[in-house]
Amino acid sequence: MKKNNKALLQNPRGTESFCMEEAALHRRVVNRLSDILMLWGYLPVQTPIFDFYDIYSDYVKSEDVYRLTDREGDLLLLRNDMTLFLAKQIAVLLEEKNLPLRVFYSDTILRHENKSDISQNEFFQTGAEIFGVEGEKGDLEILLLLEELLSVLPIKTFLHLGSRKLFNLCFSDLQADLRNLLSTAVRNRDFEGFDRILQPYYTDECRDRFRQLFSFIGTPDEFQNFAEGLNPQPVRDEALYIAGLGRKTAALFPEAAVRLDTSEIGERNYYTGMVFRVYAEYAATEIAGGGRYDTLMEHFGKTCPSVGFSLMQRKIESLPGLRKEAVSRQATALSGSDIVELYEKAKAMRAKGEIIRLC
Repeated sequence: MKKNNKALLQNPRGTESFCMEEAALHRRVVNRLSDILMLWGYLPVQTPIFDFYDIYSDYVKSEDVYRLTDREGDLLLLRNDMTLFLAKQIAVLLEEKNLPLRVFYSDTILRHENKSDISQNEFFQTGAEIFGVEGEKGDLEILLLLEELLSVLPIKTFLHLGSRKLFNLCFSDLQADLRNLLSTAVRNRDFEGFDRILQPYYTDECRDRFRQLFSFIGTPDEFQNFAEGLNPQPVRDEALYIAGLGRKTAALFPEAAVRLDTSEIGERNYYTGMVFRVYAEYAATEIAGGGRYDTLMEHFGKTCPSVGFSLMQRKIESLPGLRKEAVSRQATALSGSDIVELYEKAKAMRAKGEIIRLC
């Protein structure tokens, strides 16, 4: 059989390669973000690139992930979700005396994306997780940390804050399959489909209230006013809680364009509370996301409140602000025949932060 040499020169779908100036920019961004994370008291972690598939089967769709079989015949899962893999590794090592635990990562994931998406931009992520801090302290710390990371990058961002708990409180009486359909409709802002799913179970007035609630997008103050009129009490309390998170984040990062967006309920079924996504100018899809997942650790044998985020770093590196920075960091070549003299001159210039080549 004749080899298709042209195909052999292409990367398989779901992988990417970058080098030279692009790789230099990537490394600078990794280092910049890592320095901030370390200053906040977070320590780096590394998870395996693959693990046993059955451990994660409740949280993944087989058509979305890459699987392989090892030499013993065990089915393995390539790392497709950093939070899942990290939760398992932390559960294995976790002792209550070590809580709270703050960790961060900068690494790749591999999963099938929609063909319409620029899939290579999804794969390298920088993220942070807190284990053992519940409620507002943990939620606010994660939001403020993420906003501080974004503030050192030359991009305009928009934080959209919602709540999976709010959704669960409203629709706990529906069967799981209906809740899954409904959550998809909410995330897609498909409110015709949303109404169609609810029609057999709720009155017109009730469906209208739900539609108003889960279609809301506005400032934290606007949502505060809206939330005060909600019932029953648990729904009102959760709505006021996320309004408060938004108001405090906006007060500390007024440039962040914080929006309360109740259609943000989290694509992953392990979320239990606050959920958020970050969008940016010139980016077609979100560049960051995260939330609270207080029950996920139970799947791995531990009980521990948890919250975190992931930043799709390859997405932000393709944005104009970062691309301009890459171009501006070109090396200067020195001229001369005396290599010792050139070295001494270059050493002094590099100490000032200049990029210098000897020839």
